[in-house]
Amino acid sequence: LTALRSFDSFFELLYRRSIVTNSSEALCKDFLLFPQGGAYLLLASQTPALDPTRAAQAHVNIPPSEVPGAPYAECTTLHLVRLSDGTKLDELRFTQDFLHLHNNSA
Repeated sequence: LTALRSFDSFFELLYRRSIVTNSSEALCKDFLLFPQGGAYLLLASQTPALDPTRAAQAHVNIPPSEVPGAPYAECTTLHLVRLSDGTKLDELRFTQDFLHLHNNSA
């Protein structure tokens, strides 16, 4: 409860928007970029990554990778949001690939 009060003392809720529209994807909570001087947010969502070895053991078919042993994600989506009003302007989807987004500031 104290942490919540601390958070509220620094930030004010301006708008609430659904960013991720694909129910199989989850927002990458540790990936965020501020392009154009902070006027926009670039967020990302991704389906759970599959390890090729574990996928093979579970008899899950995934496409062959250019890099043997590289993880695989069915879908990764980048979302562009205008910070001034919270409007989602665009999204770019990468399918059957893997982008390492966690703890990555590009």
